[in-house]
Amino acid sequence: MHTRVTTLWLALVAVPMAAQQRPGDLACTTDSTSGDGAFDLKDVRKLAGEYDLVMTVDSGREWGSTEHRGRLVLWVQDSAHAYRGPFSRAVPGHERWIAGTFTAAPPDTDQWWRRMASPNRDHPGVIWQYQWLRFGEYDGFDGTGEDLVVTAMGPAGIRGTWREDTGIGMLIDSAGHRVPNAAGHFCASRLSPK
Repeated sequence: MHTRVTTLWLALVAVPMAAQQRPGDLACTTDSTSGDGAFDLKDVRKLAGEYDLVMTVDSGREWGSTEHRGRLVLWVQDSAHAYRGPFSRAVPGHERWIAGTFTAAPPDTDQWWRRMASPNRDHPGVIWQYQWLRFGEYDGFDGTGEDLVVTAMGPAGIRGTWREDTGIGMLIDSAGHRVPNAAGHFCASRLSPK
C-alpha cells in the first residue's frame, strides 16, 4: 500500500511540479552545463541577451543571504558609448562593449539593488568594465556594486564568479572583526537560447 501511495504522489504532485520549474528556479552549481566552453574575451558581444540570473553566496553569509536572483538584460553598445572611458577615450582593451540592466527579485529590493536596474544609455545599471560585468556604480572614486567575471559560456547561458565591492567601506562585526565582502559563483540562463 505504501508503494502505491508514493507512486500516486509522484505522479500527481512531484512530476507536474518539476515540469513547471523555470530555468531561474534551478539550483546554481559550479558545474558547467552541456555545451559550455571557456569564455573568450573576443566573444564579449555574444553576451547580449536576456537572462535569469542566480548569484550563489559562497563566502560572506554572515549577513544571512544565501543567493540573489533577478533578470539580467544585456545589449551591445554603439561605438560612442563603447569607447567612452571614465575621463576620456577608453584605453585599448578596456572598451565597454556591453551594457544593461539587472532587476533584482525580492527580497533584494533596496537601493543597493534598484540602481542596477537603470536603463539610462549614458549611465546604465550594468556595464562591461575591465573585462568583467560591473553592476552598480562605476567611474567614481568610491563606487560600490557587484563584479561578475564570466568564465564559461554556452547556448544555454553563462557562468562564472562574483564578488561584492563595498568601495572604501568595510563591514565590522560586533566583536570588531572585519567581515569579508560576499562572494560566490553565478549562473545565468539565457531566456531565448541562440
